[in-house]
Amino acid sequence: MSTVEITGILGEEGPLTGSELVERVGLEPLDLWRLCTTSPNILVHRLGRRFLRLDRAVAGYARLSPSIRREFLTYTLLDLVGRENRLEQRATDTTAEIHRISLAKRRLAAQTMETVVENLAEAAVVHDTACFILAGDITYDMAHRVPRPERSTGKLVLGSDLDIVIVTADDFDPSLREILDDTIYQKKHFLLISPSYREEIDYLIKDLATVRRQVTFDAFE
Repeated sequence: MSTVEITGILGEEGPLTGSELVERVGLEPLDLWRLCTTSPNILVHRLGRRFLRLDRAVAGYARLSPSIRREFLTYTLLDLVGRENRLEQRATDTTAEIHRISLAKRRLAAQTMETVVENLAEAAVVHDTACFILAGDITYDMAHRVPRPERSTGKLVLGSDLDIVIVTADDFDPSLREILDDTIYQKKHFLLISPSYREEIDYLIKDLATVRRQVTFDAFE
């Protein structure tokens, strides 16, 4: 596939997302990304924002998110030079859709945690001694609904995780923590297997002592 053929497709059908263009040309995403970003005839418009993730699994302990591949497939629009107005309109529409997806996922995460707490016998204690924090793509208005396999089960989920961090008081009852953990896990399983949702909750429970130690950044953990 040559750049001339790619510009021909964009001329007929653009603007397209990176994913839409991949479907039409059949190239690997990163190969197509290189061709598009180095061509003087192709407009490349990136949506949303980038943020730094701390990750102990990578060299240097940090990586940019979204990845180049995900950014190209989901958050990049492509068209021919000279058609900026068409590209800007598609960018406005696509950005609005990304924001709608992010808002829906934030609401689902919040409602799920509210249901978890309300159904606990010691709901009042949890309200007073635990803080539920949303994190990840959904908080940056960068959520998507591109189907992907969930790591542990292989089941397809709809895009971005619902990332949640639960911080508890240092004297939080260990038995209550276990009950809270089990209840959230049951909700996680329900949202994962339910055809109406197919969403993945990714959560951590930690106490304030752990948070205090982590925010000193003495070690990467």
